[in-house]
Amino acid sequence: MSDARVKASLVAVAVAAADQLAGWLVSRSADHLPWTLGRELAIRLSHNTGISFSRLSNSGDWLRVLIAAVCAGLAVAIWRAPARFAVPLALVLGGAAGNLIDRLRFGYVIDYVAIGPWPTFNLGDVAIAVGAVLVALAVLRSEPRSAGDG
Repeated sequence: MSDARVKASLVAVAVAAADQLAGWLVSRSADHLPWTLGRELAIRLSHNTGISFSRLSNSGDWLRVLIAAVCAGLAVAIWRAPARFAVPLALVLGGAAGNLIDRLRFGYVIDYVAIGPWPTFNLGDVAIAVGAVLVALAVLRSEPRSAGDG
């Protein structure tokens, strides 16, 4: 068993747990929201039944099934892809899993970070975005193949 993959799996679990904890804390504080932090940043409770930017709102069970399948694929990829992809994929998996847990528990994702005109988002969304950028960087920095590596 690879240490990098075990650590990546722990990262995925930690991200999902942190996302759930943050959503729980914000939900508990709903009566005292929004908290405004400067001119453009606020903590405000929002329920999102869709995916990024509220697309596919109220899409029902098929979206939950699709997201669960993506999470399963990411979990396999952490163990099968080159080790340099393990943590970036774990960030995406942890964020997606945290959002999937919300969907299964509540029928929507708990969002709470508002920045200027952007749609409200959560810690899971941040992990997905950071993980995706890191995957792209890992691809761009991939080791060159030798002539015989067809």
